This record gives sequence, structure tokens and C-alpha cells, in this order.
Amino acid sequence: MMGVKSDSISSNMQINKTELGHIIIGAAIVDDILGLFILAILTTMLSEGGAPSIGELGLLAAKIIGFFLFVFIGLVLQIIFSQI
Repeated sequence: MMGVKSDSISSNMQINKTELGHIIIGAAIVDDILGLFILAILTTMLSEGGAPSIGELGLLAAKIIGFFLFVFIGLVLQIIFSQI
């Protein structure tokens, strides 16, 4: 996961002020999301002893997307209320 890495890179190298820095951080976020999805699939396979169905995968994807939307909305609200 890139949480600690992105903070140290962006503060030390000021990479968050460049377009390349935004691309790198965005790719790291996508990589983390895909990693969480794969981890959840593997955990499901180990606990149930078989491959999850398409419906279970869809529900899992909806939960992951919902979580990240919830976090995004929280960040947007924090920005809005910090400007008041």
C-alpha cells in the first residue's frame, strides 16, 4: 500500500506539484484498489473453498467502490468546511 510512501515522496521531493507526480500518485491509488479487490477475492476463495460467483464478485466490487466514494465524499466535505 502506498499511504506512507506517497506522503514521504510528496513532502521530500515536492512531486505533488507536477503533472508526473499526479500521475504517479493516481496510479498508486488504482494499484491499491485492485490489490484490495484481489485480496478480497482470495479471502473469499479460502473461506468458502471455491471460486466466488459473478454475483458475489459484483457485490464485492460495489462494496469497494462504495467505500472509496464514502471516503471521497468525506474529503470533499472536509475541504468545503475548512474554507468556511
